[in-house]
Amino acid sequence: MGVSKKAAALVLGVAGVVAAASSCSSEKPQRGALMLAVSTDMSLPKDVTKVGLYIKVAGRQVFAQEVDVPPTGIVLFPASIAVLAPDDPKQPVKIRAVAYAPGEKAIVLRDMTVTVPPNRVGQLRVPLNFLSVGSGAGNLPLSTASAAILPKDTSGGVRPLDFDAFTGVTNRCGEGQTDVGGECVTLDLSDASAFDVYDPTTIYGGGAAPEKGVKSAGECFDVDCCFADAKTLKVEDDCTVASLGAKTNLALRTTGIGTLTGAGSLIPLDFDAVAKFGEVGVTVLANQRLQLPNAVCRKVLADTPNIERVIDVIGSTRCAPKSKVTPLCGPASATSTNVCTGGVAPDGGPTEGGPDAPFDPKPIELLADNLDAPAGVVATGGDAYVAAAGPAILKVTVRPAQSIFKTTAGNPVGLRYVVRGATTTLFTATGGNGYVVDIGGTAQTRPAVVAGVGAPTFNGLGASGTTGVYIGTSNTFGVVFTENGSGFSTYGGLGQYSLPPATAVLGFGGSTTIGLGDGSIRTCNQPACDGLPPTVLVPAPQAGGHIGAMTSSGTRLYFTWVPDGGGATGAVYRYDPAATPAVAALAQNLDLASAQAIPNGVASDGTNVYYSALGVLYAVPRAGGTPVRVAPKTGSYATGINDVAVDAAYVYWIVRDDQVTKGAVYRRKLE
Repeated sequence: MGVSKKAAALVLGVAGVVAAASSCSSEKPQRGALMLAVSTDMSLPKDVTKVGLYIKVAGRQVFAQEVDVPPTGIVLFPASIAVLAPDDPKQPVKIRAVAYAPGEKAIVLRDMTVTVPPNRVGQLRVPLNFLSVGSGAGNLPLSTASAAILPKDTSGGVRPLDFDAFTGVTNRCGEGQTDVGGECVTLDLSDASAFDVYDPTTIYGGGAAPEKGVKSAGECFDVDCCFADAKTLKVEDDCTVASLGAKTNLALRTTGIGTLTGAGSLIPLDFDAVAKFGEVGVTVLANQRLQLPNAVCRKVLADTPNIERVIDVIGSTRCAPKSKVTPLCGPASATSTNVCTGGVAPDGGPTEGGPDAPFDPKPIELLADNLDAPAGVVATGGDAYVAAAGPAILKVTVRPAQSIFKTTAGNPVGLRYVVRGATTTLFTATGGNGYVVDIGGTAQTRPAVVAGVGAPTFNGLGASGTTGVYIGTSNTFGVVFTENGSGFSTYGGLGQYSLPPATAVLGFGGSTTIGLGDGSIRTCNQPACDGLPPTVLVPAPQAGGHIGAMTSSGTRLYFTWVPDGGGATGAVYRYDPAATPAVAALAQNLDLASAQAIPNGVASDGTNVYYSALGVLYAVPRAGGTPVRVAPKTGSYATGINDVAVDAAYVYWIVRDDQVTKGAVYRRKLE
C-alpha cells in the first residue's frame, strides 16, 4: 500500500497525483488506485492557508503532509493524490483531509475509510466546504521550515516529525463518522466498484490536468460575475426556496468566509452533488422548488457561531447552475477559463455567445473509458450503447459498462438501431459481417453473402424505417445491404453505375439516402434501388471531399462535409427542400487538421445540431445561427470526436486516440 510519488514534495493540483514541486502531472498510477480530488468552496488563500492529507493502513501512517496555499503558485485547487491499492484488496484505508485557516488552525476535517479499487483507477471527491466549518479542531504544532532538514531539537520553529493529525486534530463527529455539510454521518465507501473512473476533465472544468505550474484551460466558476444580479430568496420552514427558472444558481451569504463579491461574501452551491460520496448541494424537487442542505437553515439562526453563520440565501440566473465539475475562479484555481458570459443565442440554442465562448457548466459525465476502438454510439429508451472492438456492444449508462454482445472478429464500423414493434434492435458490423442484437433478447451474427455479389466489406451503416442499412464494397462494386429481421438482402450495386463509394447512409423522407465519396447525396426508394441508379438529392457543396456523417430532423437533413486527405477544413450543411436555397452551410471552416479527416458525427435534438471539430463539441440552432461550444475537448484522446448521439435529456459523444485504438464515451445534459 502507498501513494503515488514522483518526488518528495507534495503538489496538490486536481484529481492528479503526488508529484514533484515543479510539476502538476496527472499521470495515472500503474496499479489500482483511488484518486482523491480535494476541493473547497471557500476562498483561497483568504479562508484556507494550508491543506493537510493523512493516510493510514492497518494502523500505520503511510502518508502525512501539509501544503501551503500561496496567493499564486504551485498549489492549485481542486487538489488530489493517488492512493494505491494495498496488497490485500479488502484492506480498508483510513484517510483524513484537513483545511487549516490562518494561524494554522484546523477548521474543516473529513474522515473516510475506503476500499481502494484493486485493478483500476477510481476517483473520489473530498470536499472541504464551508458548511463543515468547525468539524475539525486543533492546531498544527509549529510552522514547517523544511522537512528535509528537520533538526532533532524542534525549538527552532519547525514541525516535529512525529506529529500525528489523527490524534493532533479532533473530529467533532467522533470515531467512525464524518461531517458532511454540517451533519455527522457514516459514509459507506467499502464498495470499490462504486467509484467513478478517474478522469481529470471532470475535475478541471472539462480541461486536461495542469502541467508544470501552468493552469488547465478548463472552465472555472466566477462567483462575482455569476451573482452580479442576484436577489435575496425567502427560505421556507422546510428549508426550500423557490426556483427562478432552469438557470437558477444559489449562493449562501456569510459573515466573511467565501468569495468576496459586490453582493458580499458568497459560497455557491453545487446542483449535482452525490450524497453517498459525502457531497452536499441543492436538490431540485418535483414541484420545482429547491431543497437546501439542512445545515443552512440551522446556520441562519442568531446563536450560530459567527464564523459559521449564514446571513441569507441569494439566487441568480446569470450563469447555468453550478456544477462540481467546475471549480471556482481565483488566484489559486487550477483552471483558467471563465464561464460567465450571459450571452443569448437565437432559435432556442445554447446561451453562450459564439464558438469560443465558455460552455455552460453542466456536468460532463464520463460513461466509459479505455474502450477498444469505439466506433458508434446510440441513445434509446433512456440508455446509451456503444460498439467497440470484438466487436462488442456495451450498455454504458450503467457502471461498470454491461456487455450485451461480444464476438472475436475485428473492429466495428458503427452502431445504429431500429424499433420493430415492441423490440429495439441494434446493428453493428465488422469488415465482413453484420451483427443484430435485440435489446433484452437475442444476438445474432448475420452473414451478408448474396449470390452474384459475394462477401462485402462494410464501411458504414444506418437505419431506414424498421430496416437496418449497411453500405460497403464487394468485388470492387459499391453495395447497399438491408436487414429486416429475417436476414440480409442487397440492392443498389453502386459500382455498376460508376458512382463513388458510399460513405454514409440513413433513412430520410421514406427513402434510403446515401452519402458518397464525391460529396454528393443520393436517394432511392426500396426496393426500386436495385436495378436503378440512385438519384441526386444534394449535389456536392464543395469539391475535394466526401460526406462524413448524416442525420435528419423532420423534413431537414444535416450532414458533414469532410475534406479528402486531411489537413484542411470541413463544414456542416443543412438540406431543407422547403427553403431557398435548399442547401445552406450551418458551420464552415472547421479545423480538422489533427482529426485525420475522421468523419465526425452529427446529431440533432430537434432544436440544435451537434457536431465537432478538433475534439470540441459544438451546437448550432437547426435553423441557422451562431455556433456555440457545448463541451471542450474531453480526456486525453488525440483524434477527437468520432460519433455523436442525442436523446430527450443528453447529448453523447465518443472520443478516440485514432481509428484503431482506445476511446471513451461522454455525455452532457441538454439545455
